[in-house]
Amino acid sequence: AEPAAPVGGGDAAYIMHTSGSTGRPKGVLVEHRALANYLHWVNATLAGDVIVPAVTRLTFDASLKQMLAPLIRGGEVWLVPDSVVGEPSELCRALSGRAADGSAIAVNCVPSLWQAVLADIESADEELRPPLRRIMLGGEPLPAELVRRTAAVLPGAEIWNLYGPTEATANALAGRVPADGPATIGRPVDNTGVFLLDDDLEPVPVGAPGRLYIGGIALARGYTGNPRETAARFVPSPFPRRPGERLYDTGDVARRLADGDIDYLGRRDLQVKIRGFRIEIEGVEAALRRVPGVREAAVAVRQRAGETILVGFVVAAPGETVSLNRVRAELAQVLPGYAVPARLVAVDALPLSPTGKLDRGALARLDTGADGVRETASAAPTIIEREMAGIWARLLGCADIGADTSFFELGGHSLLAVRLTCEVRDAFGVDLPPHGVFEAPTLRAFTRLADEALARGDGARLPDIRPVPRGGPLPLSFGQQRLFVLDRLEPGNPRYNVVAARRIAGTVDAAAVRSALGQLVRRHEVLRTSFRLSGGRPALTIHERAEAPLTVADLRRITGPEQERAAVRHMDEQIRLPFDLGAVPPLRASLIVLADNEAVLLIVVHHIACDGLAKSVLFREFAVLYGEALGADVAGPLPEPPLQYPDFAVWQRGVVTGPLLGQQLAYWRKQLAGSQALVLPTDRPRPPVPGWLGHTVSLTVPAELTVALRELSARRGTTLFMTMLAAFGVLLARRSGQQDIVVGTPVAGRGHAALENMIGFFVNTVALRCDLSGDPSFAGLLRRVRDTAVAAYAHQDVPFEKLVEELRPARARSAAPLFQVMFVFVPPVEPQTPAGDAAVLRPAEVDPGLALFDLTLSVTDDTGGLGLHLNLAAELFDAATGRRMLAELAALLAAVTQDPDRRLSEL
Repeated sequence: AEPAAPVGGGDAAYIMHTSGSTGRPKGVLVEHRALANYLHWVNATLAGDVIVPAVTRLTFDASLKQMLAPLIRGGEVWLVPDSVVGEPSELCRALSGRAADGSAIAVNCVPSLWQAVLADIESADEELRPPLRRIMLGGEPLPAELVRRTAAVLPGAEIWNLYGPTEATANALAGRVPADGPATIGRPVDNTGVFLLDDDLEPVPVGAPGRLYIGGIALARGYTGNPRETAARFVPSPFPRRPGERLYDTGDVARRLADGDIDYLGRRDLQVKIRGFRIEIEGVEAALRRVPGVREAAVAVRQRAGETILVGFVVAAPGETVSLNRVRAELAQVLPGYAVPARLVAVDALPLSPTGKLDRGALARLDTGADGVRETASAAPTIIEREMAGIWARLLGCADIGADTSFFELGGHSLLAVRLTCEVRDAFGVDLPPHGVFEAPTLRAFTRLADEALARGDGARLPDIRPVPRGGPLPLSFGQQRLFVLDRLEPGNPRYNVVAARRIAGTVDAAAVRSALGQLVRRHEVLRTSFRLSGGRPALTIHERAEAPLTVADLRRITGPEQERAAVRHMDEQIRLPFDLGAVPPLRASLIVLADNEAVLLIVVHHIACDGLAKSVLFREFAVLYGEALGADVAGPLPEPPLQYPDFAVWQRGVVTGPLLGQQLAYWRKQLAGSQALVLPTDRPRPPVPGWLGHTVSLTVPAELTVALRELSARRGTTLFMTMLAAFGVLLARRSGQQDIVVGTPVAGRGHAALENMIGFFVNTVALRCDLSGDPSFAGLLRRVRDTAVAAYAHQDVPFEKLVEELRPARARSAAPLFQVMFVFVPPVEPQTPAGDAAVLRPAEVDPGLALFDLTLSVTDDTGGLGLHLNLAAELFDAATGRRMLAELAALLAAVTQDPDRRLSEL
């Protein structure tokens, strides 16, 4: 009897689980109308005239094509045992046998499985090769080399490239690939919409890279039991044709060619930043596969000595022996140096998932730690040069540094230059200035500086930091003293609240958060220190115990945009609450619970106890302590800090005296003599007493322009910091009409290796004077800025507070002394920090709504390009003014990369 099963198009057809790029299984619910539409297209376009062996497990959406498509047309399903699918030679024999009875055969699998089958077909006699009518490949990028080989071995077969996630009912695009043409992913499946959009969900032009979104009847209903993830990936269509229409964000990047075909460019989450350069993992893999003798390749991202590196895994073609040195040499011909993997590993096979795709998570088990490539310093002729090469390799994440290699061509920058001097001090006992690498940028020249210092018997100028007794009074650092005085002048002003947030994905446990925060406060004395006046002078008290205040806001009952608004309101309240420096701790936290497995942790610390780099240390330690509190499997307990912030304060007071102070102050007196305040046109008159409210506007520099800026910097022997500072100086000169611009910029203030993992207020500020007189070319200005910055780095030990005290500039409460504009170059933030196997912490964007200066331009090294973030004092500037300034800066950057030798007046 016919079963009574009234099913409508909007009813659920199946749930198929996919881990996607997160590694957490998600159940994708697909409706009958989407399934019927897809199977109709399969039979009409791909499989209606052929037998397709079922080589895919039911847990993979390719099984829809191999099992359901023939069933609904009354055809035959050819089930192939796992033992045959897992052995390419057996599968090849099965295909040949089935073709012998006259059946038209097609194959549908992932490219990595087809590559193994094709290798067996190539080795077989020509008369034994199966006469395949169609090869349908999907689930992975299709290499052009594989297309060429397939067409050469099976000249009569059609080759199809299929693309589509489980969330779009298996395949959303398909295209027949010519033997000598690009392996595009073709055009949309029937009744499917494909959209290439920018970050603002606006369409991108033909040929331009865009984020790939899918819409139409093929779209799944969403993820079962996971409304938050559904809302994040299934977004409202910006141009709906019916109410409630949505698009699926694939996470992929593609471009539309002139003929209408879509060209797949790669995963957004398979982009990585190495020493500030954006690298497409799949592009490096493609270059590896093009090396003669390499059959397959994969690339993984690893952390080594605190730096991100690439590790390449190569599988030799049958009968071939791959020389890793030759592979590296071949890559160097086609890839920039920063994209060549730091390590290469030869393996017998790449790990595959049960569905036949590359299992990137399993690549770690293949990394044995030895790659056969010559040692980093093998080309270095001296002992000291070999050791110096090892230091450079650790800092820059390179495995092969030649004696004439430039520090900056390998991605070095000013922050790494400071770390380099710390490493050299520890290794050789000499104190080279941070600007030394600018004057001697190659390994050979920089080593010569160290050789000469050793020959002179120069010892380190700065003494070691040592623990001091806690029995008597302890001093504040210079920076702490200034902030204490400012707090006394303006009590209750939140402008010096340092704000940081992380999104917790995984186990959310308020008790464990409270425990981890308590351990942080216990570990770091500066977080349990109070500050008061004693005898008319600032004094500190270190408390034995202090509890970290934690506010929990449970927003799980609120959904959608209202939840986001409620979270922002709660964060704003916490950010703008002032601290009482006479109480402990100078830290508070909020846990904003969004779902059972998702929350935002907001931490607010007074600047007197924390700076920008300290935020990274704080969250790195919090992740370990949170994992321990949850009982998770963490890497190991944190070692107790050997030094505390008061030890640094005592050391700083002892160091910044005598000849060093006199020499550096003499430089600054000369450098800043005659400098004038910057007078920018404002939207409103400057008030007599500055407020603290601010707003931030942002703009992303496109990836192509970012690459051009890096190349310009490398060619001119500067860093990207210097190039961006020079451009900012031009913008300020244009708007103010002044040719002499002073801009403040922070320096880490952690010139001693012992300070790298300490929480506290170390950051110092230097004043950089930009001379734009005489209408130089931009390249000429870049040289001036470079020389100024290098000299400033060499004299950065004077605390800014001491500098203001000595120089005695004209003071007014309405403006900051020495400069009114800041320039900040923000190093990349760790994309995620694991709390053992229980949770992951990812950076979360927070706008504190505060302003310390008239303008602060922050440049962030983001994956998609440089991020420009302009913070404006709200009492002086409208947000619209800031957006115009960023647009002008972006236009200026494009102009200087095209012709850096044009005069400033012509830009």
